[in-house]
Amino acid sequence: MYLIFAAAALASVALNVYVQKNTKRQTLIDISMILFQPQFPVNSYRRPNYIFSTGSQHVKDSFYYLKVKDTEESIACHYISNDQSNKVLIFSHGNAEDIGQNVSWLKVLAREANINIFLYEYEGYSHSTGTPSEAALERDITTAYNHLRDDLKVKSEDIYLFGRSLGGGPTVYLGRTLSEKKEVLGGIILMCTFTSPIQTQIGKGLYSFVPSLLVRDMFDNFNGLKQVDQKVPLLMFHGRNDEIVPYHHGEEMYEMLKGLGRLVKFVPLESGHNDIISRQHETVFEEIKDFVNK
Repeated sequence: MYLIFAAAALASVALNVYVQKNTKRQTLIDISMILFQPQFPVNSYRRPNYIFSTGSQHVKDSFYYLKVKDTEESIACHYISNDQSNKVLIFSHGNAEDIGQNVSWLKVLAREANINIFLYEYEGYSHSTGTPSEAALERDITTAYNHLRDDLKVKSEDIYLFGRSLGGGPTVYLGRTLSEKKEVLGGIILMCTFTSPIQTQIGKGLYSFVPSLLVRDMFDNFNGLKQVDQKVPLLMFHGRNDEIVPYHHGEEMYEMLKGLGRLVKFVPLESGHNDIISRQHETVFEEIKDFVNK
């Protein structure tokens, strides 16, 4: 019996080593099975009535589509304007939700923090076409950023990124990608975001029995943040009672960044994963206001 267990263990180790050495993306289980759940938000906002093109009028405070470069897909967007500011915050929402479910509180934030807010919808969610994936979300946020820079002529230093939960993935991706291009952002805000998705699933269900190397992880925020330009300040929120992305995820990223001497502030909140705004919106709004108006 012991020999059987030993042989199985050795086989598992050997297979893990083979996977690690011979493939980057082809593994037995894809974390996207639980990471992307576009079926839950059922079009909580009206369908955009036009596709943006150069010269389009009345962009602010309206829904419209953006074409995703090099694809046939279009993503729904909403621009919440504040005429008192040139700064724009790009908001990337969580998993089982859409931009319509975030518009109300973000309108209050736009007023309280004196900033414009641009929301974009992931491919495959609500009124956006396509299918969600790591690559899709990365090109979606890139589409949003390029729209602000090229079409609306917003300077990179006036653009802030705000990722909530799943939205931290594309947010960190864009932050490090722009850093490679020497484009410095105004700042990055992360709320209840994971170090990486697979780390939220260790010990749960199927993932209790599958070696981690056999699961294709994505959105490695922990290491991605290391590649963000050191001049870009970061603000992080995490609920101490977060039941979806445990508190230690935020804490570990903060400690890593602090150890690197980065400009980072970590704000622990007495909340869970989905009740941060309902329970502690005053704290969140005040922190963001101070952050974007330094």
